[in-house]
Amino acid sequence: MLVRVLNLDSAQDRMELVKAEMDKMGFEFERFAALDPYPNSGPWIGSSYSHTEMLRGVDGLLLACEDDVIFEEGALEIFNKAFAQLPEDWDMFYLGGNVKLPATRYSENLFSITGGVHCTHAILYSENARNYVLDNFNTLNTGDIDITHYDHWLYCHGQAALKCFMCYPVIAYQRPNYSGPRGGFMDYRSEMKENEKKHLI
Repeated sequence: MLVRVLNLDSAQDRMELVKAEMDKMGFEFERFAALDPYPNSGPWIGSSYSHTEMLRGVDGLLLACEDDVIFEEGALEIFNKAFAQLPEDWDMFYLGGNVKLPATRYSENLFSITGGVHCTHAILYSENARNYVLDNFNTLNTGDIDITHYDHWLYCHGQAALKCFMCYPVIAYQRPNYSGPRGGFMDYRSEMKENEKKHLI
């Protein structure tokens, strides 16, 4: 499994924080520099482009993380248990996310999701999932939020087309910090926790 962490050149301070999180999991990782080839198109375009480019040039599984990811205590044990419960034909495995629609219990440590999950801070991709995203997601079509915002495209389209699962209990959250795409300080943790209580039951 290759682990990549998406990071802006202007946010080197986050690398020490995320290194501590990766050490907690025992993961070796490589930094993937965020890219913005269309700087006049808005921060969502650069973010979406970076996320999809991070999927290229990989053999086998890819754990794609953002540099604000934080792992719960005991996360590695839960990760290993949940991973062992995935079906052979799984496509995407969310270690965390903002679950806004009811999910279906699949096993002790997995929920099956077919849509309604936001956040891209920690997702494990199969080769099939990466190929599907690269073949179908288009950052240049700026007329439709469902198409241009990668996070929301997965929410509306990708999760329905692929075999996606959510780790249970959730083991990855986002550190409260400034969000470029949102244009302000964001703290999603409490909302994510509340949505877990509603939809992961």
